[in-house]
Amino acid sequence: MPPERVKFYTELREKLALVPGVVSATIGDLPVRGGGINAGAGDPFGIKGRSYDATTGTARQFANLSFVGVDYFKTLQIPMRAGRVFGAGDSAGEFPNVVIVNETLARAFFPRGAVGEQIGVPPPCRDTKCDFVWMTITGVAGDVKTTALDLAPLPQIYLPWPNGGVILRTDGEPLSVARTAASVIRSMEPDMAVSDVRTMEDRISATIGQPRFQTALVSFFAGAALFLAAIGIFGVVAHSTAQRTREIGIRVALGADGPSVVQAVMLDGLRPVAAGVMLGLVGALVLSRIMASVLFQVAATDPSSFFFAAALLTFVATAACLGPARRATRVDPAIALREE
Repeated sequence: MPPERVKFYTELREKLALVPGVVSATIGDLPVRGGGINAGAGDPFGIKGRSYDATTGTARQFANLSFVGVDYFKTLQIPMRAGRVFGAGDSAGEFPNVVIVNETLARAFFPRGAVGEQIGVPPPCRDTKCDFVWMTITGVAGDVKTTALDLAPLPQIYLPWPNGGVILRTDGEPLSVARTAASVIRSMEPDMAVSDVRTMEDRISATIGQPRFQTALVSFFAGAALFLAAIGIFGVVAHSTAQRTREIGIRVALGADGPSVVQAVMLDGLRPVAAGVMLGLVGALVLSRIMASVLFQVAATDPSSFFFAAALLTFVATAACLGPARRATRVDPAIALREE
């Protein structure tokens, strides 16, 4: 990168850090990109001492490249697992000689430790015969999900070039601080466009918009099905219990007390409900894989969800049995027998 551009971005970051409400400022690629990039996407990189094809510039391993400036990891609160962060002098020169990798890349290719190892990345040239530029790994950063929350982190290589967008961490109203920061940018570079100003929450929400809609739609129909099932169970059990009024009258006439009658009716009424709930749980477990694609950090076989549905249906069935049974015990046995 030309020295004048490095100087410009350095001064810009320093001025933005002084804006009221800004806790930390940096220049770099935005961490949330979206798009659902496949695990095989990215740029090839070489590992010193391991084979790669320098003629074609291809390698067996791929990683996403991100250009970042000073305080990038501090601003985004990305923890360093090993080594150090970039310093002000790391971006000097035509091409950086140090990089930081993420945990996924370090675990996959440097199980004994990545700090101090050398990797090569393609230089900014159009010649396919360009050899890789070799750099030393100075740190290992924590993983960041850059494509989608439900996808595993991809191998990532960070280069100390202050290039890309402005990233601010604030302790006030973000958009208000952003307007002040935009004024600072325009004062330094009047022709520079300030656009796509959004909070990190908005960027993350944009990446999960479709899964969130799918989940809401499925939840609506699941709730409607559960509601209709509860109404159906109540109606069927209440009707079948009411049909036993004569039986209950005979029990009372023969000396059965109210609690024993209610208990007997409840057991008879809940027996098929228990069987239905068990069959429903088995069916739900079989079909749970269909839901796995729209769930995030919740297992398709989440025990609390299964327990809630089973408990709700059992409660509804219990209420359906208890009401008619209690009413039946208050009926005069002689009246119950005459009605039959």
